Amino acid sequence: MHLENEREAGVIKLLGGQQLEQRARKQGSWVVIRQGLPNSAVNALTERYGLNDDVLSRIMGISVRTLSRRKTGHGTLSATESDRAFRFARIAARVEEIFGDAKTAQDWISVPNRALDGIPPLDMMDTDAGIERIEAILTRIEQGVYN
Repeated sequence: MHLENEREAGVIKLLGGQQLEQRARKQGSWVVIRQGLPNSAVNALTERYGLNDDVLSRIMGISVRTLSRRKTGHGTLSATESDRAFRFARIAARVEEIFGDAKTAQDWISVPNRALDGIPPLDMMDTDAGIERIEAILTRIEQGVYN
């Protein structure tokens, strides 16, 4: 198996379904991401986590107009867009795993967080530095040292 762990398999499946998960198991998620996730990954994120176009376009680093084309078109996201969608989905899936369901994950990532200086995690997911801060908080929560 080329996937790092089952959490990664779940993220890939969320973004592209069973077929993409099987491909990632054979080739590795980094290969699938580099080749481009299906455009339908954008819709999967929007539906599961209730993201509006402004937020998702910022996270993915593309304009709202480009996002709209991705949501309605067939084909694949660019490697960069795929990486950013995967990065968001990886964090959201981890939050979902910790708190139990997609709705609670959606709430947690959307609400100002004291450990992030009152900034909602969602507002920090457009940079690697922001993702690292969120991951550190999630690790503390998992270890029971979050206050």
